[in-house]
Amino acid sequence: MTYPKGYTNDYATIWEQRMSKAIGLHLHWLTEACYQAALYSDRLTIQAQVKLGKLYMAASKGGK
Repeated sequence: MTYPKGYTNDYATIWEQRMSKAIGLHLHWLTEACYQAALYSDRLTIQAQVKLGKLYMAASKGGK
């Protein structure tokens, strides 16, 4: 029996190829999610620092 080009009757090989594609895709999405989470936490950190700075300035002005 002949198979189309790129196909084999070796199920293990087909499964390995599919799994490697799926794992690669998941790793890509995980990397993207981690990157977005890092950006978001950076934004939160900056916002918190700005708020603390404003509070400090207000407190130091009020104390004088």
